Amino acid sequence: MALFGNKEEKAARQAAAEAEVARLKALAPAGLAVELMKVYANGSASGLNELQAGMALLSGVKGSAGQVGELREAVREAVQTLENAGLLSRVQARGGGWMTITQAGHEAIAAGAVSQSLERPV
Repeated sequence: MALFGNKEEKAARQAAAEAEVARLKALAPAGLAVELMKVYANGSASGLNELQAGMALLSGVKGSAGQVGELREAVREAVQTLENAGLLSRVQARGGGWMTITQAGHEAIAAGAVSQSLERPV
């Protein structure tokens, strides 16, 4: 291995990260909302802001840290979709805020019904 790493390996990681960002950005807000709820379903996320949510969506893709900002607007729209469905709630605090899962969100995850919950008005 070269002193500063393998260029081909780095390029492959970069391409994989770009492909995942493109896939997530291509989803409709409801589709990305379903993906975002998977972050909450794993139990490790109790409250995330939009940047953290983007980071969580890309956490399994090496080399994707530089592309998190590209997801910010798409994540914002997905969060709004989840808020409108009553699955996430925004918590405001000095210096910012974050989203937290609601009881309805927990129930939708447990029932495997996140997508269906997005289809019905609250």
